[in-house]
Amino acid sequence: MEKMKMKKASFRWSELYQAKSRSLEKKEKEVGERLKKMYEKEDARKQSRQVKVLDKVPPSNTRIGVINKGLSKGKKSNQMMNKIKKQYENSLAKRNLDFVKMKRSAAAKCSDHIKKPITTVQAMNVDF
Repeated sequence: MEKMKMKKASFRWSELYQAKSRSLEKKEKEVGERLKKMYEKEDARKQSRQVKVLDKVPPSNTRIGVINKGLSKGKKSNQMMNKIKKQYENSLAKRNLDFVKMKRSAAAKCSDHIKKPITTVQAMNVDF
């Protein structure tokens, strides 16, 4: 409309509508192409990051290789066990269990300090 006013031209509304719809279709196609390119680029990036299978034969088992593999496995499993142990120490279940144990030990200590009444049986002098 603004262009029409500047150029002092007049068109029918149907012509304006068709021109506007053509420009919208053109913009939609451009956006679609841009999205398609972005998806292709992302797919290419993912393909480049995938693991590629090679037909390489592993080296023969030498003593050094076997020893190194054994140490690394042991170290990793030890690290995992330490991590799991730390998680358990910080867990709510562990704290609850410790609390129950503390209560039991406190109850046992208290029961030791409480003196029970000593009951003695005294013989009565009964004449027959």
